[in-house]
Amino acid sequence: VIELVKVRPEYAWGWHLLMEWSLADKRGQEARAFLDGMHPTLESHTTLLAERIEFLEHIGTERAETEAAWTKALQDFPQAADLHFRRFYRLLSERRSDDAHEVITRYARFAPDEARTLSAQVKVACLRKERDIALFFASRLWFESRGNSGAHCGEALAALTEAGLVKEVMDGVL
Repeated sequence: VIELVKVRPEYAWGWHLLMEWSLADKRGQEARAFLDGMHPTLESHTTLLAERIEFLEHIGTERAETEAAWTKALQDFPQAADLHFRRFYRLLSERRSDDAHEVITRYARFAPDEARTLSAQVKVACLRKERDIALFFASRLWFESRGNSGAHCGEALAALTEAGLVKEVMDGVL
């Protein structure tokens, strides 16, 4: 794969494979040297950018470096939904609800009525124990959202249940 990215540095799938296989083979540090040589045309490939940052996290890169990379990526691509949600869910998995709140709040300016945006806002409000905010976004999710909301409603309901707010949802929202 290394030879492939040397010959075709603009080939995104080759970079994806390089990172994936390097992790599997426990050769992440070796592959990291090549990541700085990514072709300039790939700088706007947000999925690959997120994979690169996650790869760096996986191989033990200092947190300050990966945090700076995430910050720059989110600033450079403020409307890139997949990039923002990848970061959001990563922060949630680390129980960093304040940081997750910041990411989803910034993205919500561009898609305030999307079901997955509203669901994410419910989840983070539940983690932050912000009852009224969680119920507000749950109500919007169920009655005002756009897009395929079925799965997102289920995720939000699970967060509300875990936060002990399901009775209030049934009484006040539904």
